[in-house]
Amino acid sequence: MPRVWEKFEEKLKEIAASKPQFMQNISGWAKSYGTINTECKLKGTEPPFCYSVANFLILSRIKSTLGLDKCEAFFYGAAPLKQSSVDYFASLDMPMFNMYGMSETTGATTLHTFSRFKLDAAGYAMPGTDLIIKNPDEKGEGEICMRGRNTMMGYLDNEEETKKCIDSYGYVQSGDKGKVDSDGFLKITGRIKELIITAGGENVAPVLIEDNFKAEFSPCSNIMVVGDD
Repeated sequence: MPRVWEKFEEKLKEIAASKPQFMQNISGWAKSYGTINTECKLKGTEPPFCYSVANFLILSRIKSTLGLDKCEAFFYGAAPLKQSSVDYFASLDMPMFNMYGMSETTGATTLHTFSRFKLDAAGYAMPGTDLIIKNPDEKGEGEICMRGRNTMMGYLDNEEETKKCIDSYGYVQSGDKGKVDSDGFLKITGRIKELIITAGGENVAPVLIEDNFKAEFSPCSNIMVVGDD
């Protein structure tokens, strides 16, 4: 869950702020190479020489302190993780992979691998599954729909709700709004039912406003945008 990673981040920053300035400088230097190494993984290139030193002195110790030194990949799901948090963990050489799915699709439907990932996307469709954007608008945004062997057969003894969820082609209709970029990565942009239609006829996704507000105003841990009338 994103909140777990946010708690890790808050505690690590609190510990770092209590260290002497020279230690903070060394830590900042090490984190810069953590970010560079994450970018190298994204591009499929070799890490810089100084990365091994930075990892030995700082980065590996941070992972060990968290109890995550044996972890090979780091995932989050169920809700968005702030981009500032994603960037922070990237500096610790801990790229955060967002997985997307539903209970109706037996958990995750999208994934990332170290040979194919994007830190600002929710992954690409797992092999053996289909992911489409239904009724896309001019920006390519529409309802995220999924199909595959991981898809449920239906709700027990509730044919009416099953028909509302699964269309005639076997796609589970998520109710989430998103788009797929040119590389096949899914980006979630909001909820279909959460869209606020203004008096001027504009469709406003409150999730984007909420996320940007939290990013700019750090004292705010949670916010909810409500459409008046």
